[in-house]
Amino acid sequence: MAQHFDFIVGENSVGAMIAALTLAEKHKVALLNPTPNWGGIFGGIKVNGTPYDIGMVFFEFSAFHSKSDDLLSYNPEIRNDSARFFHLVEDFFAKRIAYEEIDGIKCWIDGVMTEDILIANQLDILQQLKEDKKAKIKAELAEIVAKGDFPLHARHKKNNEALFLNTSYDEVGKANHGETLHHLLSHWLTTNIFNLKADEIPALLHRIAWLPLYYPETLLAALEGNAPKMPATVFHYPKADYFAKSIEILSAEIEQHQNITVFRSKIKNLERDKKEKRYTFSLENQEICTHKLVWGSDIQKLLQWNGHSEYSAFDKASITLAFVEVPTEAVELHFSTLFSTTTPYIYRVTNQDYLHSGRTTQRFVFEISYDYFRQMPNNTDEDLIVIIQQFLSEAKIFNTQIADNQIIIRNFINAINKPTLKNLDAFAKIKKDAAMIFDDVLWIGPGADFAATSFNDQVVQALQLGKKYN
Repeated sequence: MAQHFDFIVGENSVGAMIAALTLAEKHKVALLNPTPNWGGIFGGIKVNGTPYDIGMVFFEFSAFHSKSDDLLSYNPEIRNDSARFFHLVEDFFAKRIAYEEIDGIKCWIDGVMTEDILIANQLDILQQLKEDKKAKIKAELAEIVAKGDFPLHARHKKNNEALFLNTSYDEVGKANHGETLHHLLSHWLTTNIFNLKADEIPALLHRIAWLPLYYPETLLAALEGNAPKMPATVFHYPKADYFAKSIEILSAEIEQHQNITVFRSKIKNLERDKKEKRYTFSLENQEICTHKLVWGSDIQKLLQWNGHSEYSAFDKASITLAFVEVPTEAVELHFSTLFSTTTPYIYRVTNQDYLHSGRTTQRFVFEISYDYFRQMPNNTDEDLIVIIQQFLSEAKIFNTQIADNQIIIRNFINAINKPTLKNLDAFAKIKKDAAMIFDDVLWIGPGADFAATSFNDQVVQALQLGKKYN
């Protein structure tokens, strides 16, 4: 006979973890995690015994939206709707881990090293470009601003989502930034992160690829020396450890919770009894059932366990990470994260010990497009190490040459959904079909909406469930 739970939650995502914890305040919860890990990409990785984050991962508690405590009004299908509840995300983690504001976000664009324009809203680089390029950008922006209002102006993104969804970032970026600046900001990023071109990414999804979208008036004012005061985008990071420590804290809390039972067994089958409104999972050695299923992983898994194997995975990007640990005194360029559009392949470097001045060593993570790099069939890890060494030399990150064997390469295949219309359409079809079979599943993370899988989105979705059912 199947063991019954008030809720079954799957699988190991941060949304599933927090959903289990919030629901367990008043309910018996089964948490399905057939993997050895917690937190997905936010759970970090150990490389030769040393813990690292998987690239740049920060807490983001600031937002340009009005705050709201009405969690039940949150809608994952509205772009960035979770921003209204970032303060609740902060409240949740403030009880569990000490963190502090992190600065030092930089960018390296067209050979210029400066404060970051891509995610930190710093426009310094516009004054530091070469004079001929600066003049060209200024002329293009002046021509755009002289047009007055126009449909693709960045101010209309929120009130005309359909237009921005069906127009490429390439077109919208050029319309607002001018062709020269658009190329500087987007060319290497779109290629290096997803191995896509800017015209393959819907403008509405530009932030998934860390691509900016500024008002042309703002950029022109900055070039004329009248940079407007931009609202700060503030990020935070754990004071004494790495970001994945927050996932370790959650997993320990889950393992100790008297109302949560964790099942590590492989899932063999899922039956849906619509008449009884019951879900029954067949595991390797037992069955568990519930009337309330919360799913925080890929929808395709549920469909396949229910006998629907015709659904394939989304088109995903693979990434390569390079991990380097060096003595603290070897660090010459001090930054928390460095975005680069100057060189191919490497698009971001993070020093996860930027805040930890007491450490004798500092850990760096280099993010590289696996797909872009490996599209040349003869490219090897040894070739990539040569490229990283050249990058380090040109960017002057260290004050000494590091040995090749200090650079550890790890590949993550099919790690990130590509932000394309093809994937959006595939998601819509899968979600529609799944709703016919699993008509009352509570979706979070990858099942909630294609563009609602960020850390904050998942936390807000989980907190919403606790608000609704506790």
